Amino acid sequence: MLLLLRILAASILLLALMSFFYARSERFSKIGRWLILLLSVLLIAFVVAYEVMQENQSEKNRELLSAFLQGKTLICKEHEVTQDRFNFTGGTKVFNGKEHIQELQGVIVSIEECGLK
Repeated sequence: MLLLLRILAASILLLALMSFFYARSERFSKIGRWLILLLSVLLIAFVVAYEVMQENQSEKNRELLSAFLQGKTLICKEHEVTQDRFNFTGGTKVFNGKEHIQELQGVIVSIEECGLK
């Protein structure tokens, strides 16, 4: 999913750059060129903001996973997530309750919902 979103962001950036250079041609009126340039700048700003947001979220997830693997306790919704009570599944980035603990059977908590205790 993340790769697909990055490809989409790169495509939007490429479209914005192409629009910028196309707007410099003499085919458009002055107002039309300014509108295309404004749209290009807004698209580039959107792509940059999205990438920064994604990078910040990824960094937060790495820090939380590192803390979990070091044996620290995470607070995820109403659950206290520790290594002795939960397993981490990397592909889906979720914590699964260990099966031998009755009250945690079937409990799945996304790393997005967690914070350090």
